Formats: sequence, C-alpha cells, structure tokens
Amino acid sequence: MQPFLIALGNSPTLYLLALLLCAVAVIGLARPTITTIYDPWVLQLIQTAFASAAVVFMAFAGVIAPSLMLYHIAAIVGFLLFGSLVYKEMTRQCFVARRVRPRALNSMRRLFLLLLVVSQLAAWTLAGVPLLLESRLNAFASGGGVGVLSRVLSFLSFATVFLTVLRVGITSEKRLNRTDLFVLIFTVLASVANASKTSILLTLLLILTSHWIFRHIIHDYVGLQVSRKKLVAAGLALVMLMMVPVFMDLSREPESTIGGPIEAIVLRLIFSGDGYMWMYGDDYLSTVTVSSPTALMFTDFLGVTRLVPWEQLPVHPGLQIFQHLFPDSEAIRGPNLRVDTFGLLYGSMPLGVIISVSLGCIFGLLRGWMFKVRSAVIFLPAAYLFFQAPTFLVDPMLGVTALVNTVFAAVIVALVQAQVGRDPFTSGARRRMRRRRPVAVIPAPATETAKPLTPSTAP
Repeated sequence: MQPFLIALGNSPTLYLLALLLCAVAVIGLARPTITTIYDPWVLQLIQTAFASAAVVFMAFAGVIAPSLMLYHIAAIVGFLLFGSLVYKEMTRQCFVARRVRPRALNSMRRLFLLLLVVSQLAAWTLAGVPLLLESRLNAFASGGGVGVLSRVLSFLSFATVFLTVLRVGITSEKRLNRTDLFVLIFTVLASVANASKTSILLTLLLILTSHWIFRHIIHDYVGLQVSRKKLVAAGLALVMLMMVPVFMDLSREPESTIGGPIEAIVLRLIFSGDGYMWMYGDDYLSTVTVSSPTALMFTDFLGVTRLVPWEQLPVHPGLQIFQHLFPDSEAIRGPNLRVDTFGLLYGSMPLGVIISVSLGCIFGLLRGWMFKVRSAVIFLPAAYLFFQAPTFLVDPMLGVTALVNTVFAAVIVALVQAQVGRDPFTSGARRRMRRRRPVAVIPAPATETAKPLTPSTAP
C-alpha cells in the first residue's frame, strides 16, 4: 500500500482525474441496473469507482504494469456490461403483479420480528457484542452455531424491514404503528451494536428502495407520506448513529484516523481499492497461495454442507495478507477479493475476463429474478437476492455466501408460512409490456400516473 500512498502524495490531481473518469464509466455502464438514486447498488458502484480509480492511478503513476490496468478495465466492463444486458432482458418483457393479504402479511411480519429479536440476542449472548470486539467478524467465527445465526439474521433483518414498508403502504391510515417503530429502532440499534457503519445507511436505503419496488409490483400500494422536516430529522439521527462505530474505532486506533470522523469516511472510500493496493501495488498476488480458486469461491457452500472440512478449505487471500502484515493479531480482517482479482488466481487474464463476464450475467439474472418469479413463497428470497446480488462484484465468495443464505431464507419462509396458514402474497399474473420496454408500474390509485420502471422514475 505504501507505493500507492507515495504516488498519491506526489500526484493528487492525477488521482482525482482517474476517479472522475472511473465514476463516469462505472455509473454509465451500470445505469440500466440502477432502479433509484437510493438503491444500495449505487453505494457499491461508488465504492467500485474509487477502487477502479486506484488501479488506473497506479498504472499511470508507474506503480503497476499497464497490462494490469487494461485487464482490470476489461474485467469490470465485462461484468457491468453483461450484467446490464441480462438484467434488461429479464425486466423488459413482462413482470409479475401481486396482491397482498393484509392479515397474513401482519402475521408473517410478527413471526419474522420474533425470530429476529431472539436470534440477535442469542448471537450477542454466544459471541459478545461486535461493537466491543477488536473485529466484528470475530463474533461470527467463534463456532457454537453463531455462523448459522449470522445467516439467519442477514435474511430476517431484511425481511422484517421489507414487510414493514409494505404493511404501511397498503393500510388505509398510512402511518406507523408501535410494531413498525420497534422494527425500525431495533434494526438500527442492532446495526450500531454489530459495529456495522454501513448497515445503518443500508437500512435507510432498503426502506426507500423497497418503497420503489412495491410501487411497481404490488397492487393498491401507496406508501407512507412523510414531511420533509421529519425526513431531515430522521436523516440527521441516522448520521449521528453512524458515527458511533467510527468513534469506537477512533478510541481503539486514534493514530489511524487522525483527522476525525469525516476524514475517516473519506479515507474509507479511497481505500475501497485496498485489495488492489496490496494485491497489485505490493504484488501480494504473487505471494498468496490458493490451491484451488474454484474451491475458494465455493468455500462457504463446501463448508456448510460439510463436503469438505473447514480446515481443509483455502484461506481467503485477504486474510492471508492481513496475517502477513499483522502476525500477532487474532482479528479476522483483510481486503475483499474483487471480481477481477479473483479471476487472476487462475493464472490467466483472458480466463479472468471470462469469469468476470460470467459472474456479471449471474448478477443480472439474480437482480432481475424478483420481477419474474411466480411462486409467492420464493418472492421474499428473490427480493433478498435483489439486494445481495452486487456482492458478486465486491467479492465472488460473498456472492456464493448470499446464495447459501438464500437457501436458509427459503426454509424460514416456508416454515413461517406454514405457521401463518396462508401465503401473504398472491402468485401474481404476468403482464406483458408493449414495444419491449422495461417493466411498468402497477396502475396507481387516484390521480397518480403510471410510470415505466427506469432510473428516471425514482420518487
């Protein structure tokens, strides 16, 4: 990382130029897959722009070979371009319009909330509160069933908020009740306790994006009408809560964020490309050892199914780098292995581009699946994957983990529905679009005008 920092100090203008070019290219390529300006996918794209800027900057500064930059560009363009093409194909022909059974929805939401609270309290009891640990990832690597709880929590926290937004939007009073408020407060406070600085922001983005989704695929959905003053107040409260994990990091390592919280956030964005800085800039790519890249990608699946013992599976290259830099630390940390870096583990740039394109197609397929799925039982898992699909770009191993978690999600939904006795969602009817346009909004009530499902229709 030192070569990058030295080059950044010598040529900050060159870095800003690289960042501007990468931001325009990334947003332009991914635009067909962006639903609204508050889609969590946009946050990942911003981090991707910063990460790509690190590669482009290091190439022009002479830190890495130009061939690595050209490979990176080809792989990222391939992922975003083919992901956009598949997503457009999935959403422009037809979509499934659904109706909701309010009583069944309320019952399912309450059961999800109960499971969420019990699972979260059990995780804190077994592994401690991550905010108070050296690394929050250590909390989910201690065994004793905590790993399973983390998978369950990943889906339950999503599903509870998702269904809460839907409940508010289909009721006649269009206001939050006590249970709704408890869901939002508990979810945000749990994010703070879990030391996840981005989860608080992601909760807000999940609410806004869920509102957009329901406007387009749910009959009789209107949504909550909130004044600007309340929105501003809620936003400021969330920003203050986001600072809690940052201040905890400052108290542990004050020398790492000398400038304070704002500078820490800026540095975090710049270091979105920390994997490239280490793997490319410091040439850790030639020193990390991975016996089988394929086994590395499917580590989570192979470990969960016990097809291969955990101790025999490849160690994540990011963790290898951290352990090499900090041999005395027991924390589980390290940079993500972005899609193009993962492809290089196979030892071939052309093969790496092919892998990036393939994973991009999977990303587009999973992100568009929610609009096509007919089964009401699978609707919630498909919606979960809509938000989790971008992890294939950030780290293919995280993408596989999301797929494994979706299996758990499907089981949970099936069991909860069996208790409720009725599916809250109708199976839906396919609606074909004219002129092969993107999926269109459900006919709106009153005087509201139907709009096509494109980024420009964001509320």
